[in-house]
Amino acid sequence: LLYYFLLWRIIGKNKAFADTSQVLSLIPGAFGKVTRRGFYYLSLKQCSPLCIIDFGTFFPSPDVVIQKHTYLGAQCIIAPCEIGQNTMIGSAVHLVSKNAHSFNMLDTGIRMQGGNWDPIRIGHDVWIGNKAIIMADVGSHCVIGAGAVVVKPIDDWSIAVGNPARVTRKRRYDK
Repeated sequence: LLYYFLLWRIIGKNKAFADTSQVLSLIPGAFGKVTRRGFYYLSLKQCSPLCIIDFGTFFPSPDVVIQKHTYLGAQCIIAPCEIGQNTMIGSAVHLVSKNAHSFNMLDTGIRMQGGNWDPIRIGHDVWIGNKAIIMADVGSHCVIGAGAVVVKPIDDWSIAVGNPARVTRKRRYDK
């Protein structure tokens, strides 16, 4: 926290948060998990003390909600989002907004145009497989296959796979 607050005074809150998140992502083992959980409990919009944030996972923004009993695997990038309880997110999963970068002005470089990080919502009791890219909301009780690229919202109880992700079946059948 001291590192974060010192940087905050020098480079601003958002850049200091992202920098501190990257540094903390590199602490291995149980000590790293406890350290990350403590920092994010104090600095994210909301972070349950009953979550696990694994090695290499970082947050470019503090606008994140992580509810209890959520697991974030190694090497994830978690942009602004809300993650429901009892959710498992595999390794190398990226939760990013489709609108993160603007590119409409032809006389200005893409890098200079900014963007809009629309928050993504991940429901409760969701399993997202390794290396998935999530750019749209995922309902509760869903399974998202490894390597899937979610670009459109996924309804509750769905199993979705592929690039772009498509629903292949439901986990529950309504009567």
